[in-house]
Amino acid sequence: MPLCLSPNMKKTRIVFITTLTGLATLLGTVLGTAIINISAFFISASLAFAAGAMIYITGAELIPKSHRAHSNYANLGIIAGILLALFLG
Repeated sequence: MPLCLSPNMKKTRIVFITTLTGLATLLGTVLGTAIINISAFFISASLAFAAGAMIYITGAELIPKSHRAHSNYANLGIIAGILLALFLG
């Protein structure tokens, strides 16, 4: 059975799949800590790749879907996120 999130999927299954996906971050942290003496170039390239992947997913998937569902809330969320990023940076 594929791991797609359908509208009639149980909420507990969705939470389980999301948690499983989030464990990749934990695994990456543990591996990064284990090989801490890796080159700065490799770390920079890895972070750039991850940032590019997140920008692609956000721009190609999340933003269009959020605009189809709730356009006003999507715009408000994007503006709030940009302002928060500017404030934190």
